[in-house]
Amino acid sequence: CRSHAPAAASVLPPRSRSPPEMTTAKTIASKARGIAILLVDDHPVVRQGYRRVLEHQDDFRVVAEADNAANAYRAFKSHEPDVVVMDISMPGASGLEAIRNIRARDADARILVFSMHSEAAQVKAAFAAGASGFVTKGSEPAELIAAIRAVARGEHAMSDDVARVLALESLVPTRSA
Repeated sequence: CRSHAPAAASVLPPRSRSPPEMTTAKTIASKARGIAILLVDDHPVVRQGYRRVLEHQDDFRVVAEADNAANAYRAFKSHEPDVVVMDISMPGASGLEAIRNIRARDADARILVFSMHSEAAQVKAAFAAGASGFVTKGSEPAELIAAIRAVARGEHAMSDDVARVLALESLVPTRSA
């Protein structure tokens, strides 16, 4: 059995939020009942797996699940979660479209992408669509948990592998045709 300290997600400075007077009631209610989470992934076994990981945290509550972008939007409207954990590769409309739709409804929505993709273009597209964080499915559970907590606080977060990909991409000169 290999033993090592869990990696913490890279945390970036908080993104701008609504004035405190507009979010105080929701923030207070959220702290009292824990972080309400909407899970969005088209694979039921994946949703079930990370539901189990998340529900072992005393301060996390999975309030809804969705298997596609349209159901994610409906679940967001009806459950108003504190954090959406969203895959971006789904049949039909992509998770990127779901992020844009949710952010159009609620500019302060906190969305963490949880994806098998780690390419710089995908990561940048997710942040451009309005994601607050990006964690790959190859990350340790502790990294996902830390990222959810960071996003719930209004911070940006990304797994170490994503941060490395973005850093390396910024160092490599672009080739012009």
